[in-house]
Amino acid sequence: MNSRFTCLHSPTSASLLAACLGLFVAFFTGAPAFASVASNPPVEEAGLPATALVVNNLEPCVGADVVTIDVQTPDFPGDTPADVPWEVLFQGSPAEEGIHFELVASAETGPTLEDWSQSLTLQFIPLVQGCFEVGIGQSADPGTSPGIFWDPTSQEVVPVLIKAFGAPTAPEIDGFDSSVLCEGGVVSAVASTFTLGASDLTLSYAFVENLADGTTNVLTQNTTTALALECDGPSATIGFGSGPLATGSYTYTATAANTCGSKQSERTVEIV
Repeated sequence: MNSRFTCLHSPTSASLLAACLGLFVAFFTGAPAFASVASNPPVEEAGLPATALVVNNLEPCVGADVVTIDVQTPDFPGDTPADVPWEVLFQGSPAEEGIHFELVASAETGPTLEDWSQSLTLQFIPLVQGCFEVGIGQSADPGTSPGIFWDPTSQEVVPVLIKAFGAPTAPEIDGFDSSVLCEGGVVSAVASTFTLGASDLTLSYAFVENLADGTTNVLTQNTTTALALECDGPSATIGFGSGPLATGSYTYTATAANTCGSKQSERTVEIV
């Protein structure tokens, strides 16, 4: 017998003898020494599944639209989380309240992100054009992971990208060097516009003859569209040139527009 498994027989220790025999068998067979270990192996605690954020408006207008962000599937619906450390980035850096965005305070929340630390909803108004990334960071509680802290576990949350923008700039018109030309004169112009926020925009022009009765006669018009890329606002340019003009009054109007608004610039020329 192996010296490591020496069992002393005693009329008062039958149970100890049985335990020794069990250890002896386990040593040679590799089987668990106790049935409870075999039937109830240790189980590592699984992390809570990650969830996403739901946004009511991914392309809000600055200074006007309220952005509402909700946690899509909290693991404990109806419960109040221990900590929801909301994070708001602007163009990749921490956003500043009152400069980049403004929180919509209520009876349950306040004007700072710390006031929303137990809310699964965040509401704010973007104040500047650009890209905001909203997510949930890491709780200050020791030993936590990034995400919603449901004491004692954390639920990861995938951040969301929000593109805020405003109306495009009023078109700049290069041309129309003179407001009065002789009969047969021609006019030409180039109009340009842009936005800081990532929103598609259109730039159009119309060149009309101003009639004596107060109405107009459209002589020519055109439109171009500029598409936004990533977090950079688009710019657009459009050219125009007339043929020889008869005596009369003419107006050139350039219009820049997107879903947040439109702006116009115009020039008038008299042909004598």
